Amino acid sequence: MPFRFLKHYSDQILGKFINWKPPKLYKGKRWWVEYQFRIPEELRHRYKGAKWKGFPVFEDINRYKSDEKVQKASVLRSATV
Repeated sequence: MPFRFLKHYSDQILGKFINWKPPKLYKGKRWWVEYQFRIPEELRHRYKGAKWKGFPVFEDINRYKSDEKVQKASVLRSATV
């Protein structure tokens, strides 16, 4: 049986975002967009008790100059919304 959240309970806690958080853009020497999703309680022991798991997406952001880089990063951020 797949994991499901109780809709009324999760809406009270997280509002609009139930199983994932909005993507964030990180800037530095290398730029990336990080996506985060909620780890079900049954699997948290595999992730040392963490509630959220994030993964970075670099794509080709770092190949572009600054103006093009911002545009490419904004496309990645808006891909899930």
